[in-house]
Amino acid sequence: MTITRANVESILIKRVGKLMTAADMDGSTVGGTNADLNDPIGRALRRIGYTTASIIAVADVDIAGVSS
Repeated sequence: MTITRANVESILIKRVGKLMTAADMDGSTVGGTNADLNDPIGRALRRIGYTTASIIAVADVDIAGVSS
């Protein structure tokens, strides 16, 4: 199974969505377009040795190489 940005957002929102909402961030969007999750997802990818095409817009293609 290929991991998608929407999959990652869904997990993150389940874990910290309420905190994000309290911090006036988008704590509900899980369709692969949550701008408030670009930095955390990109940083996580870089920490495990992956790169992203854009530092400000992580896409499915950036995440697809990560094995489940």
